[in-house]
Amino acid sequence: MLWQRYIYAEQNPTNNLDPSGNEVDEVAAFSVAGVLNALPQVSAYGVIAAVKNAIRDNPNDLWLVPKADIQQFGREAGWQSMQSPERVIEYDLERKDGKPLHNPDYNWTVAEHQSNQQLAKGPNGTSIGTRNRYFCDDISPRLSKLPIQTDQTFTISPQPGDFNSANENHEVFVHTGGGDFGTLAFWENWHEIRVNGFLKWPGTDYECN
Repeated sequence: MLWQRYIYAEQNPTNNLDPSGNEVDEVAAFSVAGVLNALPQVSAYGVIAAVKNAIRDNPNDLWLVPKADIQQFGREAGWQSMQSPERVIEYDLERKDGKPLHNPDYNWTVAEHQSNQQLAKGPNGTSIGTRNRYFCDDISPRLSKLPIQTDQTFTISPQPGDFNSANENHEVFVHTGGGDFGTLAFWENWHEIRVNGFLKWPGTDYECN
């Protein structure tokens, strides 16, 4: 007589259980199998998320904060030599909760997007930041003496180089003492430059760092 060691589980002890000794518990078996099958996928996504969180901040936890805002006005009408106004705003990427960045040296690429593409330096109405986590916005309406208007938004990406819609891109707002702005409205003429109605952002230093 051949002795069958796993007859209690219908010769399949991996997928079947028989806790009562009377009947194979298929429901429990399927539950265990389902958990085991799901583990590799859950584990992979969890590891990827954990690695990203360890080396960089969640982009949803970040915003741009203007650290310097300087405006040099053009000369009044009637002067023999008129110069265009120029405004320089330096933005820094910070956490919304005020805590330090997980990795201050992580290379976030900051890009601005202009509805008036003539005011952007890069392709497709965009310009990219000059340093990691920073964006230095040099605004000078040199196109004409007529008023110029544009709407500006920002995105950040872990990929370097010019903005590419195929990359991982995340929208970021601008946070200031005057409020949080998803879109910046620029109005420029030969005399002054206003952003969301401000000649200078509230709550920012006046000198460049």
